[in-house]
Amino acid sequence: MKILVCLKDEYERKQSMSMIKSEFPEVEFDFATNGQEAIDFIARDQSYGTVVTEYELDHKNGGEIYRFTQMQMLEMPFILISTIDLSSDPNIKDLLRNSSANSHIPKPVSQKQLKEALRKAFGSDLELAEHKEEGWIGVEIEKLARCKLIPCDVYIKLKSSGKMIKIINANADEYKDILQKYIKKKIQTLYVEKDMFPRLEEYLR
Repeated sequence: MKILVCLKDEYERKQSMSMIKSEFPEVEFDFATNGQEAIDFIARDQSYGTVVTEYELDHKNGGEIYRFTQMQMLEMPFILISTIDLSSDPNIKDLLRNSSANSHIPKPVSQKQLKEALRKAFGSDLELAEHKEEGWIGVEIEKLARCKLIPCDVYIKLKSSGKMIKIINANADEYKDILQKYIKKKIQTLYVEKDMFPRLEEYLR
């Protein structure tokens, strides 16, 4: 999952990254410092899981970024940070009505507010699974890396909450690159759902 963060202030960019990483360590970032730069990022890459932007920006504001995503008919969750009344800008007056995944956060932003907005935005994409531990089987990441195919979804367990987040889709082509990233982070165990483990087991031999 990759998100686009557009904030003018360098300290706020670093702070937002720290807040997000503390809860969603697998998330990757692109950063923009003004509205036009954010639009250029989106024009090049329409796969962002979420856009997090403040309203008050140079070279196009947050409302104009949101309007661009709507004109391109992108289903891209949008988190707008501002002190303004949404109805004051026609570009964003329908922000919350257009999608339940969108959020408006007033400044100053708290970690709790940002976390809740991201949970809502990520939704099923991150598949935050609150299943009990007995519904999962841990698999050594090195064994997964040796598999010729991974025929089931693979999850990582968050230390902070114990929740499972999907990081590899079943039969994904790019799974080796993803696994190498977590091996470098010294992750030793990933998880699969218990009833899906028999599909994986033959590839672990």
